[in-house]
Amino acid sequence: MRRAPEWQIHRSGVPHLDGARRWDAAYQLLLTWAQALETARQVLPAPHQQEEEDADRILHAGLDHPPAASPDD
Repeated sequence: MRRAPEWQIHRSGVPHLDGARRWDAAYQLLLTWAQALETARQVLPAPHQQEEEDADRILHAGLDHPPAASPDD
């Protein structure tokens, strides 16, 4: 059986003259995205809250009715 090749990854920074401007633009985009997300959370309805407990209530059968007589009979 052949072994998978072993990879070595080398990273290095590459300086750019406009690096500070690009970093600021990326940061501003992240802030805009976060603000839009927060606004969307305020507009969307709240998730369903957990239902109240039914321990002290009377339950009635009624959702699953027995099948009716077959139409072919």
